[in-house]
Amino acid sequence: MDVWSLYATIVDAHSGFTALASIKNYADALNLLQAKAATSLPLKPMARLYPERRASAAQILVHNFDGKGLTTARSKVTPIRSDTDIIPQENLARRARRTRGNLVVLPRTRPLPLK
Repeated sequence: MDVWSLYATIVDAHSGFTALASIKNYADALNLLQAKAATSLPLKPMARLYPERRASAAQILVHNFDGKGLTTARSKVTPIRSDTDIIPQENLARRARRTRGNLVVLPRTRPLPLK
């Protein structure tokens, strides 16, 4: 399971599996998950929209559990980057323009350089 899917599962499980039950399309799910991330600092690095900017499982284990459960050498786990690269909430709707049924297709963009 990737970190984004784990984050979505945690959000839904925490709500008693009601948070995503009534969601009709991807844009609504994305908005809900991003809103939840804003109120949950330990999970926020898992909810970054772009995978290359999202925290890895190893980084989450170090950040939230002092490395307990790591299979990677702790010295090889880089710190979690700043969250300044998260797209502001108001930009999500603008980016999610084209739809196919209930699936929202986000336009591809050029990734920002790593800091």
